Amino acid sequence: MTPVGRADLLQRLSAQREACIENAPFLALLGALWLEQGDPGQALVWLERALLLEPRAQGARLDHALALARMGELDAAQTLYIEWQHKADVPPVVLHRLRAAIQGGAAPVVASAPPEPVSLGWRFSPSVSVSRGYEDNLDRSPTLSEIRLTPPEGPITLPLAVPIAPRKGQTWLTEAALQAHRSTGADTLWQTGLLISWRQVSQQSADDQRSVQFALGRWHQVGASQSSASEWIPSWLLSAWRIQNQISLGTVQGSAAANHHQARYLIAAESDWNWGPGQCVRRLEGEWTHQRYTGEALLSSNTPALTLAADCRRVNGQVWTWGAHVRWGQDQPLSAERPGGRQSQWSAGLRMALELGGRWGLEAALRSARLTDDEGFSPLLEGGAPRRQTQWLATWEARYRLSPPQSGSGSRWEAWVQWQHLRQGSNIELFRYNANTAYAGLRWRP
Repeated sequence: MTPVGRADLLQRLSAQREACIENAPFLALLGALWLEQGDPGQALVWLERALLLEPRAQGARLDHALALARMGELDAAQTLYIEWQHKADVPPVVLHRLRAAIQGGAAPVVASAPPEPVSLGWRFSPSVSVSRGYEDNLDRSPTLSEIRLTPPEGPITLPLAVPIAPRKGQTWLTEAALQAHRSTGADTLWQTGLLISWRQVSQQSADDQRSVQFALGRWHQVGASQSSASEWIPSWLLSAWRIQNQISLGTVQGSAAANHHQARYLIAAESDWNWGPGQCVRRLEGEWTHQRYTGEALLSSNTPALTLAADCRRVNGQVWTWGAHVRWGQDQPLSAERPGGRQSQWSAGLRMALELGGRWGLEAALRSARLTDDEGFSPLLEGGAPRRQTQWLATWEARYRLSPPQSGSGSRWEAWVQWQHLRQGSNIELFRYNANTAYAGLRWRP
């Protein structure tokens, strides 16, 4: 089709899109035409809606992966290539276009020869973030001018010679990350990552903090079951599941009390499903975390935990995503002398994000947690009652992509601002505090 003919067809189809907004083949064709017209951002709007209506539409999946690749996001093209490379009914020209997208070239509409097998080695993705901010409670401290003690003889209120007050300060936060992934088979993906972060507090070096984290994980897809007894098994168990195994190691260095090393193992299973107006991912994960503090040995612990989560995505002119999770854990001290003993941890959270026009992004999240000790924290505090804590964390973030998504530029710069409010309540006043943080900065990634 000539450019003039394609533009004319686009104009005629665009005039009918409101009447055909629930027609998946129509939306897929509209997206494909925008892709050929050289506008992958506009193509994604219609291709994503087509896939929400008909997730198995192979043509729309191909065009969707190619549109993302033109915007510098290659994961979808690589996933599709892995899935299709051994299928006899996939034309060689399709594999050729996917291979060219993965390798960063412009795929021709017609391949001059059948594609050669491609080896999908390690693909690397670096990122850097630098931000300036302000925190009004750097040490998560209460505000107290007196303290109430509860000895057996009766409660006593003692004024403090030096009142307890939070430390405040302006901060610099720098993060550098390197992620990599490699496919080793049609259903297997390896991932690894390194994250280095540094918080520097103006004129208060005692609150500076440095951390390093490394992770290595393996994804494996388990195909849909074809059991003859499938009529007795819930349909969600028969869908394709992705299994994740991951180990991670980390260290945090700052104030003497906070210095610690951490090791973590995670196993998770997730699958896709269509629910209501969106396409969702459900996830169940179990984890075990070991933390060893070098300055305060009593804080060292092991923590097993379980999390149930769901994340959904909807395209309706803009891209909406939302999610929720519930988590249970138990912090088990390595020392029997730790005040409070074991601690039960429950938390739940909600998150919502909106992408506007490919450049603006808004995100809001709310998390609530309840922490309960098994034993009394101290006989001098609230009569030796077990410590109970509640936490509320609210987060809001806005970001703006400095380069337009249609520019074809490989790199991506984002400006962003973020605000957080953390409120902790407790039956023991020593553990009540409020903390606010505000940051603004730049992020870069290829």
